[in-house]
Amino acid sequence: MVRSVFLDGFNPGHICNHSDDTGRYAYQQQPQIGLWNLHCLGQALLPLIAKTDLLAALSQYQAQFETAFAEQLRQKLGLTVWHEPDWALATDLFELLQGAHTPIGLIFGAHYRTG
Repeated sequence: MVRSVFLDGFNPGHICNHSDDTGRYAYQQQPQIGLWNLHCLGQALLPLIAKTDLLAALSQYQAQFETAFAEQLRQKLGLTVWHEPDWALATDLFELLQGAHTPIGLIFGAHYRTG
């Protein structure tokens, strides 16, 4: 038996928050929103941190995000090592999930299964 999952069928444009008319917090926007949130935090910290240090830290976000995301995908896909071409595998998988309206938890989450 499979429990209900948060996203019934994978849709990277799905907007969970009904007050989010622009899709700012849709799944596919999460990396950019994470960086935007860090920029906002950085602005609040400007009286305490040099702007150059803040910008240097923010410039690392994209690479660190991709590294962490690749590591999570590597583990979930059962790969022993992540190689740059594996991004194509992940992209194809997400496109298949979206096209088939498959709950992402059925692919990535054994914790969604019971019994």
